Amino acid sequence: MLRELAVIAAITLIFAVLVWKKDGRIKLLTPLIITACITFFNLLNPVGKVLFRIGSFPITATALGIGLRKGLILWDMVLFSKLIISRNLPIPGKAGELVKTMFYYFDSITSERISFRPGKIIETIDNRLMECYKDIDMDTLFDDVYNSYKTMIISASGWRKVFASDGDENSMDKGLSEADRVIAAGIGYIFSKWALSKGCKTVALARDARPTGEAICQIVAGVMQENNLDARYLAIAAAPEIMAYVKNTPELDGFIYISASHNPAGHNGVKFGLGDGAVLGGSDAKDIIAQFKAFMEEKSNYQTLVQYLNNIKDDTSNPVNDQAKSNQFKKEALDSYLKFNLETAFASKEELEAFKKADKPSIAADFNGSARCLSIDRAFFETLGIEYNFINDTAGKIAHGILPEGKNLSYAAEHLEKLHSQDKRFTIGYVPDNDGDRGNLVFIAGSGKAMIPDAQTVFALACTAELTFMQKAGQIAPGKTAVAVNCPTSLRIERIAEKFGVSVFRAEVGEANVVNLAAKLRSQGYTVRFLGEGSNGGNITHPATVRDPLNTIISIIKYASITGKSWEAMIAELPKFQTTSTDDALAKMKIQCTDHGRLKLSYEDVFKSEWEAKKQELADRFGITSWKEINTIGTGSYEGTGAESRKAGAKGGLKILFSDKEGKDIAFIWMRGSGTEPVFRILADIESANPDDERYLIQWQHHMVEEADRKALQ
Repeated sequence: MLRELAVIAAITLIFAVLVWKKDGRIKLLTPLIITACITFFNLLNPVGKVLFRIGSFPITATALGIGLRKGLILWDMVLFSKLIISRNLPIPGKAGELVKTMFYYFDSITSERISFRPGKIIETIDNRLMECYKDIDMDTLFDDVYNSYKTMIISASGWRKVFASDGDENSMDKGLSEADRVIAAGIGYIFSKWALSKGCKTVALARDARPTGEAICQIVAGVMQENNLDARYLAIAAAPEIMAYVKNTPELDGFIYISASHNPAGHNGVKFGLGDGAVLGGSDAKDIIAQFKAFMEEKSNYQTLVQYLNNIKDDTSNPVNDQAKSNQFKKEALDSYLKFNLETAFASKEELEAFKKADKPSIAADFNGSARCLSIDRAFFETLGIEYNFINDTAGKIAHGILPEGKNLSYAAEHLEKLHSQDKRFTIGYVPDNDGDRGNLVFIAGSGKAMIPDAQTVFALACTAELTFMQKAGQIAPGKTAVAVNCPTSLRIERIAEKFGVSVFRAEVGEANVVNLAAKLRSQGYTVRFLGEGSNGGNITHPATVRDPLNTIISIIKYASITGKSWEAMIAELPKFQTTSTDDALAKMKIQCTDHGRLKLSYEDVFKSEWEAKKQELADRFGITSWKEINTIGTGSYEGTGAESRKAGAKGGLKILFSDKEGKDIAFIWMRGSGTEPVFRILADIESANPDDERYLIQWQHHMVEEADRKALQ
């Protein structure tokens, strides 16, 4: 009996501690009284050895033990019920959800003592039920907010998640769930506090053309208004448009841009910037990310956001609803952007005027319902005397996949071929993503059929064009002129830069990283006019701070005009490399290990073993005789292996750079967890005219990352 009582008492103690940890308190008086009463009534039937007497009344061992046993078991049942009265019980299915909700309501109703007033018993109970309904409804909302927030991808490249209320990433639904309305308020709140701390008074606000943009803007603008941060709302605007507007308007201190760039239509997100017109990077990006995460991790803060939502006015005091002012700011932005783009594309008015008079190709574009539908493209081409023809040019009417690569370029190719058959001047076309910064090209070949070069080829062609212009203008200073690119940009950029005596520097993936690297190089005395991410296509032409399809297409047209070469010939002259496309099925991987530092250590072990097994084959087939590892983190590149080489951060890019026997870099394999999508990206690049060589390397890389992932989880 004593052993059994000890076990039951231990269980009771464990349950009591768990209830105390769950609720922060535990009531002892009531269970002690109940246990004492049960024990007393059991003692009235004396059984077993007499322990002692109270007067003539015997206290027997068996009766005492039975009473204590019953009392403790009853207390255990009460404590256990307190533990399971939770909405977080792991009970699956609809039945489980019903049980969890029932327990949750019961806990809420009984959590506080009800004070009954004479004659108002029913009214008192009804009031308590209404209070519980409100509390439970708010608690449920906060759980939903937190769960939705945890799906958000937050990086310097942008903050993104599926915002469509039906949860479908391809949805065209314009509405937001209540949870995502709170998250939108959180974005506006944290940006307001952060921007005000930086001395900002007035910022620009705009969105791309995806469905949920207006609803998010309305909330963000309302919260900024509540915090006395003025917003100039441009409605739908291309990313380069709002950034040029901010950069060239002294009274604007920054911007907040609602966009998910190339992600599917149901996604949305945000990018931030200050008065320089560049997307936040470096310490600023880390600071605002840290503030947002710290705020959203604490559910008690959500009540503040709900209050902001309740205060937002649905009238013209909200910048989103003031059509007249919005139209005025949009016109200012378009004028500023057009002037800035012309100055970026042409070194002087004389060069601009000469270009206007020169023979030029006609241009086709598939806007795919993007923000470029409402940007400067028409005015830009009209100013330059270029004929154009656009399809899918109604903002918001997305006709096909948003990422301008692979099959999504086929619509523009077909349109260009049709135009070319009617008018031979139509030989070039472009396709932007939804925010209008990324733009990849299509060309008419000598056969009259359209060809679709990959993003790396377009980037390399633009690089060749810009360095040619710089050389002709005497702007290349040996040892002090550079190109800034991201880590997975093809080595063909090094080959092109070598011809002009230009250095190449690499940053981690993310446009902000490349822009910051270029700024750092300029502070060191370098001239950096051309920069960007070759893996994504398009380029940034200084002084712009964001890539722009208009910059890319004009650079290439100018290059064709001074060389007199066809598109086909220009591409044929580029260094011969084979590079994995970002839309390749092998380029995206789902991995299980979430610790990227551990995964990379595992990968290094796998690679070293694979190298020993394959080095002779690699030498015989590709001429590869040595390798080195390079980690790109932010604006820095670090050579070496192990955790020490990633002390600046484990989530950057890892590249294995291969060299031949002369020490010339001829190929690489690369890996990095995406900052904007729930995927792990890999890529291979090799100097070769044979596509099978890239296939060999990317399949090998895919195998090694899979193996590293498996071992990292052991």
